[in-house]
Formats: sequence, C-alpha cells, structure tokens
Amino acid sequence: MAASRKNQDDPQAEANAAAGVTETAEKVQAAVDTETEQGFRGVKVDTTDNEAYTVKGVLAGMPTPETDAEHAEKVRRDQRAAAAKANTSSER
Repeated sequence: MAASRKNQDDPQAEANAAAGVTETAEKVQAAVDTETEQGFRGVKVDTTDNEAYTVKGVLAGMPTPETDAEHAEKVRRDQRAAAAKANTSSER
C-alpha cells in the first residue's frame, strides 16, 4: 500500500513501474509466440520428421526409431541433449 502511495506522489516512479510492467508483458508475449510457432510447450524430444510416421513416409523407407537402429541411437542422443537443455533452462 505504501509503495502505491509513493508512486502517486512521484510521477517518475509510476512511469518506471509502468515501463517494468510493459517489459514483462513483452517477455511473456515473446515466450507465448515462440510456443505458438513451434506448436507445443517445452523442448522437442523426438527429432524424427513427422512425415516418417505417415504411410507415405513408411512406404518411402524413411527411418524411425522403431525401424532403424542407427536412427534410434540418434534420437536417444537428441533426447539426452534436450533433457540437458531443459535442466539448464529450469535453473535460471
């Protein structure tokens, strides 16, 4: 309560507070925009192209972790990297 009274008496403090709110809102919007663009929240854990799981992809012989041992190992490496990235970003 005292802080809001102080802001009423000090227009510069009120302007600074408003700028802080605007900056925070912009950061939140940027995070939401990123999630919206990628289509999910968090870190992608399966780097296999989605098309590989379609009939077209299967008929074309596209690798999936279920059908190709080398690709499965690549996906496991990618998942470990994603987990490390997620653990690092959660520590901020």
